[in-house]
Amino acid sequence: MKILLNQIKETKAIRDNGDIESLKKSILDIGLINPITIDSEYNLLAGRRRFRAISELGWSETEVTVLPINGDRLKAMRVTIDENLKRKPLTDPENRALIAQYDELKRQIEGNKSAGNPNLLQCNELGGWTQKATAEDLHISQPSVNQAIQAEEIVKQQPEWANLKTKQILHKAKVEAQKEQIKTLTKLDGLYDVIVIDPPWEIKGSYDPDSRRATPDYPMMSYAEIADIEIPASDNCILWLWVTNLDLHEGFHLIEKWGFEYKNTLTWAKDKFGLGVWMRGQTEHCLLAVKGKPLFTGESISTLLGAPTSGHSIKPVAFYELVDKCCYGRKLDYFGGKERDGWDRYGAQRVSL
Repeated sequence: MKILLNQIKETKAIRDNGDIESLKKSILDIGLINPITIDSEYNLLAGRRRFRAISELGWSETEVTVLPINGDRLKAMRVTIDENLKRKPLTDPENRALIAQYDELKRQIEGNKSAGNPNLLQCNELGGWTQKATAEDLHISQPSVNQAIQAEEIVKQQPEWANLKTKQILHKAKVEAQKEQIKTLTKLDGLYDVIVIDPPWEIKGSYDPDSRRATPDYPMMSYAEIADIEIPASDNCILWLWVTNLDLHEGFHLIEKWGFEYKNTLTWAKDKFGLGVWMRGQTEHCLLAVKGKPLFTGESISTLLGAPTSGHSIKPVAFYELVDKCCYGRKLDYFGGKERDGWDRYGAQRVSL
């Protein structure tokens, strides 16, 4: 059937309709292929981009399909999700908003108000609706539901992030959380005989889960900022400086700036390659340098370390075992990711959302 365009009521669930210029051109060339879907009260259920396109084209009436939903809000949301999420993708912010709204509405119906808790993945003893149930209901993955709800909770505090992709929001939240941790760090106490430092080398460009995923989820530092770090080295100290392939040149300058003498390079050969443009990285290097005359018993240790990866910027356990085997004295893991027996750690903890 056909109805007047101004009779259709557009809901506010969709934040961004994206670029629809190509759709408008297509409609002008061949017309509206699929009708817009509304309920019996003229609320728009599916075909939001088509509705926006023909509105901007100034059409006075359009073909519609009417579903006899009669005010059933939950069923209306299912129509919107099934039509757009599964048949023609909406933008990431639109998908996220709909998933979170659906989960919240189901919780209200089931008497479970804990929609914002990302840990409610399994059914609890008291019953009620869960994120796992939302995933099963919508036939999408449980992590997708979890991330959508997490991101929507963050957007409530950071509304300027609303139109970012879900993974971009989670990425930014991790970075900001660690920045807050850094503000609370106290100065190191005393000097160290062995120092492992893994600087957060700056990577140009911003994080995008679809194209630029190599950007880390922690605050980065420029070469000048790293060079200004006051290394708490004793008079006889061994320094292990991790460098990326792109920052190898700067690493040698850092050693000189901090007053150390370069001795050798340990190369970590990983079990799988990562991202990259000028070849894909499967190695990482650690520059060995000394100040004074520290005790070192690594004459028989190879410069090649084969060990599996276990996450971005996480160094292998085998490396620390190697250092413990050949280096002695008070040890510091600067920017280290986890606590280790016999080591002091300095830097913000990696954030897990």
